[in-house]
Amino acid sequence: MTEVQTTSVTDNVRVATYAIETIRELIPDWDRISRLERIAALEDLEPETEFSTHNVSTSTYREYLAQLHNPEVNSQSVTWTHLAFGDDGTAESLGDEHLINEVYRDAIDDHVDNSADNEYAAVLLIGSDEAVGLSLKEAALVSEADPSNSDDIAANRALLDDPDNRLDPKDSDHAVTVRIELSYLDNSEVV
Repeated sequence: MTEVQTTSVTDNVRVATYAIETIRELIPDWDRISRLERIAALEDLEPETEFSTHNVSTSTYREYLAQLHNPEVNSQSVTWTHLAFGDDGTAESLGDEHLINEVYRDAIDDHVDNSADNEYAAVLLIGSDEAVGLSLKEAALVSEADPSNSDDIAANRALLDDPDNRLDPKDSDHAVTVRIELSYLDNSEVV
C-alpha cells in the first residue's frame, strides 16, 4: 500500500489594525520616523484587530512560472514591488488573472527574503491617512507601480474578510499592516 501525503492550505496573508490614537500615545515620535521604522515599532505593539487568510495564485503568475522552465522561451524576471487592493468581494478562482476592481496601490515597505525556508514576504503599512474611504476587500502582490502598465503581473489574489470591517471602508482612525507571504514547497516526496 502506498502512503499518500496531503497538504493543507495555510494562511499566508496577515492583516493587523492599530488605533492611531494608541500608536501616537505609545510611539511619541511616530510622525517623525520612517515607514520601515514604523513597521518595526508596530511589531512590538498588540494590534487592535488582526486576521489572516490565504490566497489563490493567479493564472498569469502560473503561466509566468511555466515560461521560466521552458528553455525555448526567453522570460524576463519579475520583481514584486507593490501591493494592490480592490473593492470586489467575489470569491477567488483559479482563473483569476488580477484583482477584479483595483482601487489602491502602494509600494512595498519591507521585503523579507528567507531563502532557508523558501519564503518571500512583502509588508505594506497603510497609514491612518492613506486609502481613507476606500473598500479594501481584495489584495494582490503586483509587479508594477502603474496598474495600466502592460507588464503588470499579479502573483496572487486574496480576499480580505475583515471581521471588524476596519477595511470596508478603510477609516482614518487606524493604521494597517498587510503581510503577504509566498512560500515554495518541495513536493518531491508527496505522492
